[in-house]
Parts: sequence; C-alpha cells; structure tokens
Amino acid sequence: MATLKYYLTSLEPNMAQTIFSQSIGGYCSNSLLYPETTLSANVGLYDLNLSLDTPTGGWGQWTSAEYININGEMMAVAPISSGSVIVSQRGSNNIIQMHIAGDVVRANSTKELFNDVLNDNYKQYRCIAVKNVSLETDPSSDQVASDLSVWIEQNSRQADTTIRIALEIPKSQYYTGVSTSRTSLTLTDSSLVGRYPDDFFKDAYLQIGSQGAVIHSFESSTGTFTYVSSFSTSTVNAIYEVLPGPAQRVKSGTVAPVSTSYISPFLSATPSTPVHLSQTVDVSAGDDIYPNYLFYIWVEREIKKGSAGMHNDDFVISVKYDTSYRSISSPPVTSSSSSSSSGSSSSSSSTSSTVASSSSSSGSSSSSSSSNP
Repeated sequence: MATLKYYLTSLEPNMAQTIFSQSIGGYCSNSLLYPETTLSANVGLYDLNLSLDTPTGGWGQWTSAEYININGEMMAVAPISSGSVIVSQRGSNNIIQMHIAGDVVRANSTKELFNDVLNDNYKQYRCIAVKNVSLETDPSSDQVASDLSVWIEQNSRQADTTIRIALEIPKSQYYTGVSTSRTSLTLTDSSLVGRYPDDFFKDAYLQIGSQGAVIHSFESSTGTFTYVSSFSTSTVNAIYEVLPGPAQRVKSGTVAPVSTSYISPFLSATPSTPVHLSQTVDVSAGDDIYPNYLFYIWVEREIKKGSAGMHNDDFVISVKYDTSYRSISSPPVTSSSSSSSSGSSSSSSSTSSTVASSSSSSGSSSSSSSSNP
C-alpha cells in the first residue's frame, strides 16, 4: 500500500530541519512536518483521555505540542510527556469524529510553519515535501500512489487570511543502481549510457550507505556522475541511490517561487477543483508517485492589509490518490516518461486530511497544515 509522509524542506540534503519557518524549498529534510505515533486504544466522540503508543525517539518532540491531529480532527491538549494524553477541547477545527486504535496521531503547534514576517503584498511562502515511503517487499512489484490530486480542505478560519497552494515536481526522481567504476569525485554506471540527458540529475543527492554528495553534473554518453565535492576515498563498486532533486529554494519566506514548467500556478484549490501533478510540467506519466518518489507543496498565505490579528490561521490540505499493486519491475525511465503498466493491479481510492501534514493507509492519505505566528 502506498504511504505518503510529509517533511519539511532544507537548504542542504540529508539534514534535520529544526526551524519550521525555514521550510522554504530546497531538499526534502529528514524531519517530518509533525512528529507522529499511533493510538493504542479507540476514541469515542466524547472521550477526553487518550492513549498513545510511544513514538520512535520518545516524547521529546511532543513537549511543545498544543494540539494533536487525528484523521483531520484537531484537539487541544495539555502538555504531553507520556502516552496518556488529556484533551482540553475536541474538534478545535469544527471536525469531531471517532477514531480507532492504530490511527495515526500527529503533534501540532500553532507557532511553527508560518511567522509574522510578510512581504509588501502581505504574503509569505513555505514548502513541504510529500514522499512515498512505501516499502517494496518484492523487487518485482511497486506500491504506487496514482492520480494524485491536492486541495485545501479547510481554508483559514481567519476572515482576513487566504491560503493558496501550488505543486512542484523535482527535475529528477529517485534512482538506484550499481556502479561500474568509482573515484572520490565520480561514479560511473554503464547501464545509464544514453538513458537520461546530460545533467538530468544535476543538484540531486547521491549516497552510498551513510555517505553522500550533491551531483555537479551527469554525462549521458558515459553514465558518469561528478560530485560537487568528494565524499569517499573508496573506489570499490557499490549500490548507490540518487535521491529526488530539490525544489526551488527561495531566499526568504517572503519570496514567491519562480514560475517554471515544474511548478503549477498558485490556486485556491477546492475538492471540486483540485491541483494535479500534471499541471506542473509535460508529465505523460500522469500523477504517479513510486516508492521513494516525492513532490512538493508550496503554501502561500496572504493576510489582508490592516488585519487586526492572525489567529485561527490553521488550514487543512487534503491529498487524494489511488493505491495500486502493480506487477512491474521498475518505475519509468525518466520522471517525465510514461508510467502506464500492464499486469493486474487492484486500486482503491483514498483521501486524507490533517493540519500541516499527514498520511494514512488503505489508499487514503490525509495531510494538513497549520500555523499561526
């Protein structure tokens, strides 16, 4: 089953992003938009005492949480230091529903993604990476998120604030292979000769095990990657990974991303008029996100001049996709080639929403985003 997760973006690859307001494009960081765990017991419509499973890494990242998000319902909570959580208010975003053990729980704070620094047009921008983290248990099959659509499930409850979104796809997606020769500054894979154009992987991050470097250039005629800087003295051939390319990196959160064929226009997307990945570039493959593939969501917040306050600025972004079990050996050769496949595939449609980010299983994934200064 395809599983999407939401990450902050960072200036450099393979790093943690601890300052939410610096999620302004660049590489997918190692930091989830919000820490997450799962419910260890069912939750009824009126329950105010919740039981959570202990998250990987413990409760350190949860101590500043003011809200938790379960299936799109925002709950105000007392300070969290263990799996026993006391809820002070259910449905802070006017959504109240029952939840079952195993549902994903995300920690939220109102002082994270956005701040009070605006440009002359009273706008600011943030960028979130959405990655398919599905694990391939069989090398001949892929778990793919297909026909993606994204919309604003709940816009800001502040009358003077408007949220719009745009989607960006990386110039190159995830690739893994085996080198046929290596130096400290280059890696050659002869199977790539002629498969991709020159510099197709430029600026992406290549890693072998725990080491890696940004790609300075790619030569199609030889299948050779050249790094920006050396990262290993080893010349032993090895399995390598090229992570998806970065999004645009703007100078500050008050600068809008530049219009290119890889990014859609900013739209007030609704359930009836969502944004599709195919609106970003000539993607004959459709809206397929294979395991380890990703795309970026840009969020524009505009505040009306003279607004007395910026409270209740939380908003919910929903991502809908079909989940398919496809009998294919590999994703498309390039990020813009066709991804249609033969063989049997069973799909289910899924939708999900939460504040600032989230994803769920069984074909449905929900993500939401919120932030107040």
